[in-house]
Amino acid sequence: MYVTYHPLKECVELPDSFLSAIQTFSSSQFYTELLNLLSGVNSEYFYSTVTERYSKISLVPSYSPTFSIKSTYFDVFNFNTQELNKINHILETAAIFHSLLEKCTSTDTNLRDALAELFNDSISQYCLKEYIDALPKDPSLQELFEFSLIWRNRIDYFSHVYTTLYSELGLNILNNLYKEYTSKIETLWESQILKKILNSLFSRFFLQLKEWLLYGRIPNHNKDWIFCKREEIPDCRKWKELIYPKMKLFPISMKYIVNIFEDFLSIGKAQLFLQESNYQTKFKDNVNKMNDLLNEISDPTVFYEIRHRYHLCCTIRKMHDIANRYIIQQIFQDEHLMDHWKAIKSYMLLTDININKKIMNNIDNCIELTVDQIIFNFSKLVNSCDMIRKLRIKPSFNLYTYTNPHASQRNTSAFLIPNLNFITMEPLSVNFSSSLPISIIINEKTLNYLQKIFKLTLSLLAVYTSFEKIYSDIKEAFSCVRKFNNPQLENFPLYRLLIHFKRAEDSQKAELFYVSIVFASLIFFRTTLYSLRWLFFRGHFFRRIITKSSRKQIISKNELHPYFSNVPISKRWRTTNEIVSLLHSVLCGFCTLYVFVEGYESLSDYQYGFSYTGAALCMMSFGYFLSDMIDTIINERSAFKVFELIFHHLLSSIGCFLPFVSGKYMQLVLMGLIMELNSIFLHIRILMIYKSVDKKKMAFKVVSILTVITFIIFRIVPSTYLVTIYIYHFSVGRKETVLGILVIFLIVFGLFISNIVMFIRLIKTDYFKKNGNTFIEEGKTIIEEKTGESQKSKESLTKSQGVKTITKL
Repeated sequence: MYVTYHPLKECVELPDSFLSAIQTFSSSQFYTELLNLLSGVNSEYFYSTVTERYSKISLVPSYSPTFSIKSTYFDVFNFNTQELNKINHILETAAIFHSLLEKCTSTDTNLRDALAELFNDSISQYCLKEYIDALPKDPSLQELFEFSLIWRNRIDYFSHVYTTLYSELGLNILNNLYKEYTSKIETLWESQILKKILNSLFSRFFLQLKEWLLYGRIPNHNKDWIFCKREEIPDCRKWKELIYPKMKLFPISMKYIVNIFEDFLSIGKAQLFLQESNYQTKFKDNVNKMNDLLNEISDPTVFYEIRHRYHLCCTIRKMHDIANRYIIQQIFQDEHLMDHWKAIKSYMLLTDININKKIMNNIDNCIELTVDQIIFNFSKLVNSCDMIRKLRIKPSFNLYTYTNPHASQRNTSAFLIPNLNFITMEPLSVNFSSSLPISIIINEKTLNYLQKIFKLTLSLLAVYTSFEKIYSDIKEAFSCVRKFNNPQLENFPLYRLLIHFKRAEDSQKAELFYVSIVFASLIFFRTTLYSLRWLFFRGHFFRRIITKSSRKQIISKNELHPYFSNVPISKRWRTTNEIVSLLHSVLCGFCTLYVFVEGYESLSDYQYGFSYTGAALCMMSFGYFLSDMIDTIINERSAFKVFELIFHHLLSSIGCFLPFVSGKYMQLVLMGLIMELNSIFLHIRILMIYKSVDKKKMAFKVVSILTVITFIIFRIVPSTYLVTIYIYHFSVGRKETVLGILVIFLIVFGLFISNIVMFIRLIKTDYFKKNGNTFIEEGKTIIEEKTGESQKSKESLTKSQGVKTITKL
C-alpha cells in the first residue's frame, strides 16, 4: 500500500490549487523540470530516494520514491522558505505520481484504481470530517435538503487539484501502453507495412476518443468504427455530467484499451492480406490518409479541454455514500417504511419510474418461502429487464437467503446494491445491510412487510443509477442558490425543483382537482342564491319578469305581509345578490388572510412564491365570479352597470388563472383577493340602504366608518403595493412576454383605478352629499328613486287621509 499523504496539511500557506502552485514557476526553467519530473523523466535538479513508510492500518512497510531538490541549486534559484514549502509540496506529490506512473504501465490496473488507493483515505478523511459530524440525529425532509447542500461548494477545489498533474501524465501513459503492447507483438509483425497500419489505427482510435470526450457522443463519421463493433459501448454523456469519480484519464479501463489493441492487430492483418490481394493502390491511399492523422496523437490539448469535465472521484462518491447510508439507516429505523421512502425519493430527485415499475411488477416472482427460509432470487428479475441491461447495470448479487433465526443453520447476508460507474465501465458495489425480524411462523403480514423492504431496496437501485440523468436539472437549480441556505422556503431552488417534479408526476390529478373546485364553487353559490330568493320572496320573485318597462310601485306598509313581499321587483334580485356576495367576501377574505399567515415564508417572494391553499382559493373565487356574471347578465338592465361588473369580474378571473398559466405571481393574486375583507362592510352597507336604514342612526355610521377604514387598509394599500411592485419588477429588467406585461398591467392598474373611483363615490355619498336619492316616509317600507312625477305622487300620498293608494310612475 502506498503512503498515506495529506497534501492539504503540508504547506504553511496553502495554494489555491496545485495548478496555481506550479504556475508560480512558469517563468523559469525550473517549471519545465517539474513537468518532466511529473511525467516520470529524470531531472538534473532533483534526486530520488526510496523511503520506507508504514500505513495506519497495516504494519507492513511500503516503499515509495521521494524527490528532493539538490542543494547545489538552492543558490541558483534563490528560493526563500515559503517557496521551498511550495516546492516540497509539489515534489512529494510528484513522487507519488511517479509511483503511479510505474503502476499504470501494467495492464492489470488502471489510473482510477491507483489514484483511489493513493489519495482516497487521506483526502476523504480530511475533507469529510465535518461532513460526517453534520449528520442530523432526527432528520426531517428540510434537514435532509440542507444536509445535501452543505458541502456542494467544497468540492469545487478538488476538481482542479490534479488537473495539470494528469494532463501531462496522460499522453505519456497512453503512448507507453501502446509501446509496451507493440513491443510484445513485434515478433509477430510480418512487415513494416503492418506496423504503419497499427500506428494509423491507433491514431484513428485516439481521434475518435478525443471527439467522444469532447462532444459526449460517438461522431457520425465514426459510427462504423471500434466502439460500435464492440459489445461495450461507453456512454460519454455520463462523463460529461460531472457527477462521479473522474480519477481516470480515459473513461475506459486499461483492459479495454488492450482489447482495442488486439482488434487493431486483427484488422491490420486483414488489411495486409487485402493489400497482398491486388488492393495495393487503394490500400496505400487509405494508409496515407491515416498517416496524415498521426500528428494528432502528439496534441495534448484534449486533456486540457476535458479537465473541467471531471471531479475528484473518491471524495464525491464517499459524500454520497455517507449520505445514502445514513438515510437508509433512518428508513429502516422507521416503522412507516413506505411513507419515509416517498419523502426520500423526493429528496434525492432520482426516481426512474420506468425501471421501478418493471421491478415492482416482477418482485413477487423472486420470492420463495420454505419452512425455515425466505429466499429472494434477483438474478431473473435483473436479467429480465431490457432497460436495466441497456443501462449497463451489472448485478452484484444472484441469490440471497434469509434464514429463520430459530432454525438450526443461521445465515446472515447483506445487500450489495450495484451501481455502474459509467466512466470506468466497472461495477461499483455499495453495501446496504439490514437485519430482518423473521418470526417462526411466516404469515401474510410478515411477508408483506418483507416485500416492502425489498421493494424499497430495489427502488434504491433504480434511484442510484438514474442520478446522472437529471443532474443537469439539479446543477441548474444549484446555479441560482441564494447566499442564505434556508430550504424551508418554497422559493429555494432545490425545493422548487422538488415541487416541479411533484407537480409533473400528479399533473392530471391536480388539474382534475382544480376543475372540481370551480364547479363545486359555481354550484354552491348558484344554489345559495336561489335558496335565498325562495326563502325571502317565495312566489313573489317569480311572479313577474323584470323588464325595462316594468313599473315601480309604492306600497303602504302592510302588517299582514312580510317586508320582502313589498320590495319592488327590480330590487329583489339585487338583495339576494348582495347577500351571496357578502357570503363570498367573508369566506374569501378570511381564507386569504389565513393563507398569508400560514404561508408567509413561502409567499415572501412575490414572483415565485406558491401556496396550494391559495391555488384552491383562487379556483373557489373563480366559481363565484362565474355565478355573479351569470346573475348580472340575466337580471341587470343597465348596460353601463353590466359592462362595469363584467369587466371587473373578467379582470379578477384572469388574475385567478395567472399563477396556473405563468407559474408565478401567486402573491399578487392573493393581494387582490384580500380586498374582499373590505367588501364585507360594503355589502352590509348596501343591504342597510336597501332596508331603508336612516343614515343618521348610529349603526349606519359605525358601518360607514368601518367601510372607509377597511377600504384604505385592504384596498388602497394593496392596490398601491401592486402598482409599486409592477413598476419595480419591470424597471430592474425582469424578463416577461409582451402578453404577460399587458395582462398584468390591466389587472394591476384596473384594480387600482376602480378602487379609487369606488372610494370617491363612497366618500361623496356618505359624507358630502346632503340630499340623498332616497325618500323615507313614515309608514313606508320601500325605497323609490326620485323623479319629478314621483315627488308629486309622494305629496299626494301625504295629503291623503291614509287611504292605501297605488300610484303608477
